[in-house]
Amino acid sequence: MKKSFYTFDGIAPAVSPHLVKADQARTAVDVDLSSGALQSVATDLFVITPTKVGTKKSIYKFGKDITTDATFWFHWLNDTDVTRGTVANDVQERTYYTEAGQPPKVTDAGIATGGGNLPFASYLLGLPSPTPAVTAAKSGTPDPDTDPVDTVVMVTYVTGWGEEGPPSAASNQIQIYPGETLDVTGIPSAPAGAYNVVSVRIYVVSVTSDGQGAAKFWKSVAVGTASTSGLLDYGALQETLEQPYQLAPPTDLFGIMAHPNRFLIGFSKNMVCRSEVNRGHGWPSQYQDPMDSDIVGGCTIGSATVICTKNSTVIGEASDPLNYSFVTLQSLRQPCVSKRSIVATDSGVAYASADGLVVVDVGRSAGVVTLANITEEQWRSYKPETMMCAYFAGRVLAFFDRGEGSRGCLEIDLARKHITESTLYATAAHAVPRLKALYLQVGDDIVKWRYGASRRTLKWGSPTREFDRRRYFAAGRVVATTYPLTFRQYINEALVHTETVANRESFTITPTQGESWRVEVEGGDLIRAIEIATSRLELLKDG
Repeated sequence: MKKSFYTFDGIAPAVSPHLVKADQARTAVDVDLSSGALQSVATDLFVITPTKVGTKKSIYKFGKDITTDATFWFHWLNDTDVTRGTVANDVQERTYYTEAGQPPKVTDAGIATGGGNLPFASYLLGLPSPTPAVTAAKSGTPDPDTDPVDTVVMVTYVTGWGEEGPPSAASNQIQIYPGETLDVTGIPSAPAGAYNVVSVRIYVVSVTSDGQGAAKFWKSVAVGTASTSGLLDYGALQETLEQPYQLAPPTDLFGIMAHPNRFLIGFSKNMVCRSEVNRGHGWPSQYQDPMDSDIVGGCTIGSATVICTKNSTVIGEASDPLNYSFVTLQSLRQPCVSKRSIVATDSGVAYASADGLVVVDVGRSAGVVTLANITEEQWRSYKPETMMCAYFAGRVLAFFDRGEGSRGCLEIDLARKHITESTLYATAAHAVPRLKALYLQVGDDIVKWRYGASRRTLKWGSPTREFDRRRYFAAGRVVATTYPLTFRQYINEALVHTETVANRESFTITPTQGESWRVEVEGGDLIRAIEIATSRLELLKDG
């Protein structure tokens, strides 16, 4: 009797031992199965040790034209979402981020890279309304042959990037005749906080009998200017204040991401919020929609956004930030249990639910892709609520933390349907497709996934198989490219033989009878075959 393994698959603990395929595994750790053989995976290449002290939960490689691995690494000790801005012809790489427990912020190449703790500097995202309202007065000699205009004054803040915020409350109302001078006092100084405000724009509004007219731009003054005066000629004023007003985003905004149609998306409690097109600082109240419950997180796929709430999964679709439509996936009752598990794949969005890894594709179909191999109970043993996921080269890497030192990674090959495990554990991840690289935060260091010069120690074990009667094996052979490696045989789930395999020649196995058996190999680089038989002579036979 001879048993051979010439092709190798991943783990499938959900399948009963007597139903598993011939090449499925009980154990598959740090192996690449893409060739069908057992290939040990490369180690990871050290890149840099970020400067902040503590567990890094988010990393981001800044520098759109930088090709060196070690430059520049934004990093945070809190969960943080980061996105490149949507500003047309942006040469400064304006970058927006939402850090847990902090208001949303924005930075760029001019301020981000000036120190060790990157981003070195940033501005608060959006602008407040200036307070208090200004005071309007008039002076000079009116034209006696003209009619006065009932007028109020409003002001806005403007950043060094030319971004304009919402207006202040209206001033007191005055009647001003042509030829008179408008005097504006009490112009607010810069708001408290890092807002990058450099100037104040002043608008005048003619108050009509049926309400206020349009706010017309009058003049701009440098921030810190307390008062200004000048002739007011309504006929010469052309520019009006942009509407809807460019409000600052909610201070608890999270999950920020860019839509391909050049606006930003984020979440606040149960609200889906959007910015104005090409206006990352402006988040009009009209561009907000409530979901059925609080939002866990989300991810864009093309023009659609997968929105994971605590109750359901929703797909939002839009061509612009105002006209948004939402469809709840009624057939999928698999709420996301970990925001940090939500990740874009080549064909959709993946996330961890309580029962398995869910994939929602661009065609709105969705399902739990791990159920065929891992039961709901088995999946929950990996603590999906702790999962942080990354996606690279067709694989979802689901890093889990069971506590008590039990950490690792499930590697889920979406195309080949392989599931393997790894001893690697990362707290943050960032993929850079243009560099064909996945970067991971492992301990104190950022590493480049599988770019190392050495190999990890692979481990592969067959599932338990039944004999037709009490039997034993007495010989074995492992065909590999490098040696030594370790072979183990289990009979009735007890380890009965361990062999240090030095070459591809056969070796003797201590014959131990039993009703069931399994084998395990550990080490080596590339393993092409594992064979066991009742004798060395049997090993020479085909099959």
